[in-house]
Amino acid sequence: MRWSGWWLLLAGCAGDGGDDGGKDTGSTTDETTGTGSGIAWAPAGEGKAFFLDGEADNSKFHLELTRCLAPRDGESYYGFVSRAGADPIALGAIPVSSSAVLFEYELGIDASLGGYDSFEAWANDSGTAGEGELLWQGQVDPAVVAAIANILIASVETADGQGTARALESSLQDLRTYTEDVIAREGEIEETNAEAERISNSISGLNEDLDGNGSVELVPGNPGVLGANGYLTSILAELDSIALIFAPTDPVRDYINYAYDCLQRVDDYGSTAYRYSSTAAGCAATATCNSLFETTLENLVWAADGKDIDEDGTIAQIDEGSVECGIAYIAQMSSMDVRTP
Repeated sequence: MRWSGWWLLLAGCAGDGGDDGGKDTGSTTDETTGTGSGIAWAPAGEGKAFFLDGEADNSKFHLELTRCLAPRDGESYYGFVSRAGADPIALGAIPVSSSAVLFEYELGIDASLGGYDSFEAWANDSGTAGEGELLWQGQVDPAVVAAIANILIASVETADGQGTARALESSLQDLRTYTEDVIAREGEIEETNAEAERISNSISGLNEDLDGNGSVELVPGNPGVLGANGYLTSILAELDSIALIFAPTDPVRDYINYAYDCLQRVDDYGSTAYRYSSTAAGCAATATCNSLFETTLENLVWAADGKDIDEDGTIAQIDEGSVECGIAYIAQMSSMDVRTP
């Protein structure tokens, strides 16, 4: 399923030599852009940059700008991400289309975990940082990084040290795979009931002897998605606390609200999966058990991937997404405000 609703509509705003945006045109040089428009060139552009999940967590650099000018003849715009104490990572040439930029680059590493927190772009003909004219720059707010680190980057609350949102995503994926395996095996009723108990307890975070065999079992490595001690409850509570740090008008609050909406859908689908799996722990007929497991699996898939509610062939992030949607908006909380220097 492909995602929609993700990209912002970027409208071209460069005009007829009036306001170039992003920087006062009093610094304009005598040179013009390389488009043959006759517009005097100056550093211009504003927008944001952040890291999304790509080949690894937080490995895809994403840049979106408006109010840009095309580079001068013979030059290009070259981007770099950096951190203290390390050489910058070159992003290559960044194209401008109709005064806008929508650019992504796969870094191949977890940039957030690695501490990469700044971006800059230079206008030159060499592709080298520090040469030519500094065009754009941006810096992650360290207060935001500190606020979201436990959720997105690393946490002592999880078994392998990953952020709690990552652990939630992994748990749902593991439960999905486990349920698929149970369905494929088509075991005896007694074992089917036991498997349903394991799945149900690992969703709910409860310790219920649902199949009545005198023992309580969970899926190994999955202590609970929902419930008082579940990952989801922890994440939602932390988002509530983070919201108190920032002013109501701060864009961070908007991203918190969007992430909260996505994660509430995880709760809805997860609760339904729990209801059907707990019922399956007491089923007595193969056909009934299979139906209950299929519905459990369906809701686990929706909790992990989102649901195409309007059946248009796409999962619109803000209205239909779930865990991945929540992670994406949490990542955007640490967006860099990118402008001309």
